[in-house]
Amino acid sequence: MQLMRRRTIPLKGIIFQTLPDNVLLQVAKHKNVKDVWESIKVRYIRAERAQKVGLQTLRNELEMLKMKDNESINDFSGKISGIVSKFKILGSTLEEDVIERKFLNSVPKKYFPIVAPIEQYSDLETMMFEEVVGRVKACEARLQSNE
Repeated sequence: MQLMRRRTIPLKGIIFQTLPDNVLLQVAKHKNVKDVWESIKVRYIRAERAQKVGLQTLRNELEMLKMKDNESINDFSGKISGIVSKFKILGSTLEEDVIERKFLNSVPKKYFPIVAPIEQYSDLETMMFEEVVGRVKACEARLQSNE
C-alpha cells in the first residue's frame, strides 16, 4: 500500500503570509523559521515596551497639567481631550470620572463656585466629560460678562 503525500506549506511560508509587508521585508532575510520567529518576537516586545513608556509619559503629562488663569475652558478641555485621544491611540483608555476629576481639580480658584456644586450634587460616574466642561463654560461666560 502506497502512502499518499499531502502537499504542505512550509511553516516559514505560513508565517510570511500573516505578516504585513513592512514586517515581512525585515524578517525575510532570515534563513530558518526559528530566526524569523525570534525577529518578530523582538520587534513586538519592543513595540509593547514603547507603548508602556508612551502611556506612562501621558499619565505624567495629565498629572502635571494645570489650567492657567488666562487660559480658556475650551483650550484647557482641549488639552485634556488630546491626552485622552493619545491614550486611545496607544490602546488604552481613561475612565470618564478620572478625566472629569482631573478637569475640576485643575481649574483656577475663580471657578470654585461652580466646581463645588458639580462635585457635591452631580454623579460624576454617570456624567459625561462634555457636560462637566459645559457647566464650567457657562460659569466662564458669566464671569466674562461681569468684567
